[in-house]
Amino acid sequence: MSNIPKEEEEETRLRMTPEYFKKLFRSNFKMYYCSPELNETLYLHYKGFAKIENLEPFTNLKVLYLEGNGFSKIEGLTTLTTLTCLYIHENLISKIEGLENLVNLVNLNLSDNCIKKIEGLSGCIKLQHLQLCRNKIGKNGIPDIEEISKTQSITTLDLTNNEIDNKEVIECFQKLSNLRVLYLVGNTIIKHIQNYRKTLINKFPELTYLDDKPVFPEERRFALAFANGGIEEEKKERQKFKDEEAAKAKKSRDDFEKMLENARNEAKKKKELEEIGSNTATLEEKKDQELKNPIEIPLKNEESSKIHQIESPLNQASNAGEVLKEKEKMNDKNIFDMEDKKEISSSNINQGIFT
Repeated sequence: MSNIPKEEEEETRLRMTPEYFKKLFRSNFKMYYCSPELNETLYLHYKGFAKIENLEPFTNLKVLYLEGNGFSKIEGLTTLTTLTCLYIHENLISKIEGLENLVNLVNLNLSDNCIKKIEGLSGCIKLQHLQLCRNKIGKNGIPDIEEISKTQSITTLDLTNNEIDNKEVIECFQKLSNLRVLYLVGNTIIKHIQNYRKTLINKFPELTYLDDKPVFPEERRFALAFANGGIEEEKKERQKFKDEEAAKAKKSRDDFEKMLENARNEAKKKKELEEIGSNTATLEEKKDQELKNPIEIPLKNEESSKIHQIESPLNQASNAGEVLKEKEKMNDKNIFDMEDKKEISSSNINQGIFT
C-alpha cells in the first residue's frame, strides 16, 4: 500500500483539466478541433482518471469513451444533452446516477462495474441498448430490477453474469414492449426456470435473440407446440415442419424444371419461326427473279416436255434453213471463182495473139 498522503496522490493523478484538453487537441490535431464545442467524439479511455470533470464546453458531443478509468461516480455530464453514446464500463461505479439530462442517449455501456440496482434511467427516454453485464444486480431480488420497466424504449438488454436468482423478474422484462434482444446467461435464474429457452421464447413473442443464439421462426413454432402439448406435440410440429420444407424443395425443383421446359419450347418456336421466315424470303426472291427474267421461268415436267416437243421441229427447221443458206453462199463463191478463171484464160490468149 502506498505511503503517499491522499491529498498528494490526488494532486499527482492525471485530471481532466482545460490544460489537459488543450494538450490533447494539439497532439491529436487530426482527430480533434481546438474548440471543444466543435468536437463530436472524445476519447478518454484508459487514462487513469478518477473523476469526470470539465466537460461543460463540449456542448455538441455525441460519443464519449470513458472506459478503463477509476471513476466511482457518474457526474459532470449534465450539459452533454446531445450525447448519444456513453461508454463508461470497466470502472468502479456502484450506482447509476447523473444521467437525467441525457435525453438523446441511445447506447449506454455500464458493464464491469459494481452496480447493484437498475435505477436513474427515467430521463433517458431514447435509450435502446443497455449493457450491464458483470455487475452485482439481482442480489436483493425484484427491487433491483423493477425500475427497468420505466424505460420502455429499450430494445437490447444485457445482464450477463449478474446475480439474478428470482424467476419473477421475468415479469419486469415482459413490460418492455420493444425488447428484442435479451442476455441472461451466467445468472442462476436459468437453473430455476424449467425448459428455460422454450419458456422465454413463449413469454417474449417479439424476441429475436436470446443469450448466445438468434430466435428463428421455426424454433418459435416448436416452443409454442411444446407449451401447448408437451414433447409429443413438439415432435409432431417438427415433423410437420420437415414435411413443409420437403414440399417447398420439391416445388422449387418442379418450378425449375418447368422453367427449363418453357425455355426449350420457346427456343423451338423461335427456331420454327426463323425457318418459316427464311422459306418465305426464298419464295419472295424466286418470285422477284421470275418477274425480272420471265424467259428463265422454271416449268413443271409435263409442261416443259410439251414445249420441248413443240420447239424441236422449229429448231430443226431453223437449222435446215441455215444449212441451205450456207450451201447457196458456197455455190455463189464457186461461180465467181469459175468466172475469174475464164477471164484470166481469155486474157492470156489475147496476149499470145498480139505477141
